[in-house]
Amino acid sequence: ENLLPYALQFENASEQVAENIGGEARRLEGTVRIGATDGLGTFFIAPKLAELQTTHPDLEVDLIVAPQYFNLSLREAQVSVTPSRPTSGRLLARKMTDYGLQFYASKEYIGKYGEPQNRKELQEHQLTGYIDDMVFAPELKYMDEFNARSPAQFRSSSTIAQMKVISAGNKIGILPNFMARESANLVPILTRDYSITGSLWLLTHQDTANLMRVRAV
Repeated sequence: ENLLPYALQFENASEQVAENIGGEARRLEGTVRIGATDGLGTFFIAPKLAELQTTHPDLEVDLIVAPQYFNLSLREAQVSVTPSRPTSGRLLARKMTDYGLQFYASKEYIGKYGEPQNRKELQEHQLTGYIDDMVFAPELKYMDEFNARSPAQFRSSSTIAQMKVISAGNKIGILPNFMARESANLVPILTRDYSITGSLWLLTHQDTANLMRVRAV
């Protein structure tokens, strides 16, 4: 295990030398591995990667979706998209964009239980959210800011699972707007009282950041 970091450094350097010899005229090829959370990877990143492969058909993509940080030093991924900017390590961080989040309910839920008009009324409704001890990034602890309490809770480490429960008409929950827009059945609520702005950071490791296939992402 002590030799693994050195082996990875040698592999990274070898790939960089090969690309330098090939020059910029060389076709973009090889495999790039990208890590992201499930909602972000499925609804936001996957379509953009498919567009990238249309331009570069020889580029192969591994998209890993999981609620975790990815160790770029150990090549768990070459690129990671995360809601947090790292504060240590040999990582390069570039802010991609901000995105909005909002409470959502389904049309069926509102028709059956009514729409809460303020935070106090929301306390009487059933909510879904993350599992507290499995939230890998503090920026995802939306309910802490709201300090919400629910009489009947459904919690999941998956944003997509939360979205499915909300869409089924059983719960109210917080979703990124770019996800909720995919479902005509979801309605934003409490838009005046509560909204969140999150940020997405694109991370690469210093040893692989200059590879052509990594730069293309």
